[in-house]
Order: sequence, then C-alpha cells, then structure tokens
Amino acid sequence: MDSTEITQSQSPQTRSSHASYEALELENQLLRQKLGKYQESGHAAHSPGKLLIRLGQREQEIVALEVISDNEKEVEEKQRRIENYQREVLGTGFSPYSITGKKLLSKLRTLQAENEELGKQLSYGRIEQLHFEMALKNEHIARLERMLQGGMGENRRLFLANAAVQMPMI
Repeated sequence: MDSTEITQSQSPQTRSSHASYEALELENQLLRQKLGKYQESGHAAHSPGKLLIRLGQREQEIVALEVISDNEKEVEEKQRRIENYQREVLGTGFSPYSITGKKLLSKLRTLQAENEELGKQLSYGRIEQLHFEMALKNEHIARLERMLQGGMGENRRLFLANAAVQMPMI
C-alpha cells in the first residue's frame, strides 16, 4: 500500500484532524507530481479526474488549515493582550513601599503642605481684611466723637449765652 492508498482509506475528518499543515502541503505536492506524470504519459487507463478531485480536496483542507492557523494566531495575540491588561490592572494596586506608592505618597505630602500654606494665606488675608475694616470703623467713630464734642461745645456756649441773657431779668 502506498501513501495515496493510505490517505484514500482514511476519512476526510480523520485526515484533517490528524494532518498538520506541512503534511498536507507535502501530500499536495505529491499529488501534483503524479498528476503531471499522468498527463505526460498520456495514460488513458488511469483517470486524472480522481487525482484532480483529491488535489482539490487537499487544497481546500490547506486553505481551511491556513484560516485556522490565522485564527489561532489572532487568539494567541488577544490572549497576550488580555494577560498584559490583567498585569496592568494588578500593578495598579500599590503599597507604600513600591515605587509607584512612594511617588504617590510624596505627591500627597506635597499637596497637603501646599493646602496648609494656602489655608494660612487665606485665613491671614481674612484677618488682615477684618483688621482693616475695624480700623476704618474706629476712625469713623473718632470722627463722630469729634463732631459730637464740637457740637456739645457749641451747645454749651449757646446755653451759657442764653442763660446770661435771661439772668438780668430776674
């Protein structure tokens, strides 16, 4: 039994499940060589139609294996991407001792110090504003007191003048 008879005795499913891409390529080449010999010799007794059918089947199996191979490569690439993404997600969890953790804690301390400084400036500015308003009000009060003193002096002078005028009448 030669290799062509062995492959004929196997079912197509068995061949495609057990055959590798390279084996099918080799068998395809052998079938093409036999077809070439039949065509050259002009043997009418051996029908090249069977060889052509088998050759066509092998080519279909090769194309199917190429598609499967491409799909497997694509699946492997996507699996690698998934693993990379999983590693990235797991890597985002950090400890204070990891490089990322140390950087984040340093940034956190810097931001806290900055917030405290801004808070002090804000409260200091508010206190200064209140002191300024208080000084303005004190100045206003002093001016009103001076006006009141000036008015009281005028009232007293008028009172004394009025009293002096009324006294000779008594």
